[in-house]
Amino acid sequence: MNRTCAAAIVACAALTVTLARADDGRKIDHSDYDALLKKYVDDKGLVDYKTWKAKDVAGLDAYLKKLADTKDEDKLSKNERLAFLINAYNAITIKSVLDRYPTDTIKDKIWKNQDWTVSGKKVSLDAIEHEMLRKMGEPRIHFAIVCASKGCPFLRASAFTGDKIDEQLEEQVVKAFQNPEKLKVDRAKKKVYATKLFD
Repeated sequence: MNRTCAAAIVACAALTVTLARADDGRKIDHSDYDALLKKYVDDKGLVDYKTWKAKDVAGLDAYLKKLADTKDEDKLSKNERLAFLINAYNAITIKSVLDRYPTDTIKDKIWKNQDWTVSGKKVSLDAIEHEMLRKMGEPRIHFAIVCASKGCPFLRASAFTGDKIDEQLEEQVVKAFQNPEKLKVDRAKKKVYATKLFD
């Protein structure tokens, strides 16, 4: 092997390592949000909004400020970024309900409101879902982001984290498929009933 070929191989190897390390290696701490979810969300994904609003809105506000102040989320590893954006979406949805509680629905214009800041950028819930999360090529996000209605997936009683995101997303999918309120097969009638989640 001549010196030119050897140098080219070394250069390619170095470039591969550089590309592999394109993320900044940060781990985002979601433990404060995790504690809130464990406190106010039950094992069926139902939220005790009444108590949360009375006792811990400040805790959620502090977490949302942390998300707003986090720099360069697009430089996180894929798993860290997935967890970050899913948690952001769900935390903003919860805050939207708490701001209006008591309410039967939040189906007004909150999905397009750019009232929220994530990683220094003004965003809407629609933008987080369609412009950020969907472009990451992970279809299981639709079993993880929660729109605060019965047709939505379960809200986890714990935060998503980069180191566990694959396992957590898989759990969300399995829960949806196992829940007859989300998916039901009537063999006698040869019909399948599915929540709009499966669209």
